Amino acid sequence: MPGRSENTPFLADNDHSDNYDETESHVTKTSPANAHFKRPIKILTIFISLFSISIFGLLIASYVLIQVGPFQYTYSSPDRVRDLAICLFVNFILSAPTIFLQIPITINLAVHIAMSIVIFVFSGEIFWNGWPGTNFCRRWNNYPDYKPLPETLECRQARDVVRIMMGISAGFGIIIGLQLLTMLLLRLIAITRTRFWEGKKYGNFEGSGWQPTGFTVQFTLGVLKQETPGAGVSKKAKAVDTSSGGEEGRLIET
Repeated sequence: MPGRSENTPFLADNDHSDNYDETESHVTKTSPANAHFKRPIKILTIFISLFSISIFGLLIASYVLIQVGPFQYTYSSPDRVRDLAICLFVNFILSAPTIFLQIPITINLAVHIAMSIVIFVFSGEIFWNGWPGTNFCRRWNNYPDYKPLPETLECRQARDVVRIMMGISAGFGIIIGLQLLTMLLLRLIAITRTRFWEGKKYGNFEGSGWQPTGFTVQFTLGVLKQETPGAGVSKKAKAVDTSSGGEEGRLIET
């Protein structure tokens, strides 16, 4: 007669299937935000760093040319060039280390938002308030006539060179700002892919290990025996009698 183990050869496999189902029920952990879009973000960071340091050098050359060129009235052009150069240099300092180091994504988001706004503003100021106009080469006759004089060829050529340099700088500044916004969008998508909001239905309580399971209210009822006033008086009288009787007994013994 065959044994019980021969008739049921798959009993051991049932235990493994139960364990497998238990492992299947566990929720898989999502990867951190920095693990998403690593290659595109790194490529964008490299381009942003190269553009920032290159345009910074071009702006420095523009600033020097404005200062030493044969110009008459430059007004706010040197200030606008200087401001954009400072912004791009700061952006290079903040962007270059992220090529090799992994910075927390919240810091990167703050840097992208701040630098994109600043670079857009000062790039626009180049065209709005800093663009070299006719005042660069405007000359006036001395006293007593005070009439305008024609522009010199040297001044016009130098002004054209400055316009080209400033136009390229401001245009690439806008491109750098758009690249920063692209990186900001990629990082926001990476944050949404982590699904950080799941498992937080109860706010901070679940994160601290506390899970609400309800509460229980218990009531205890007791009955106290109520005594009549006469019974209380008689008990007090008996107590006085016993105490006085004890004193008299002690007096007699003495």
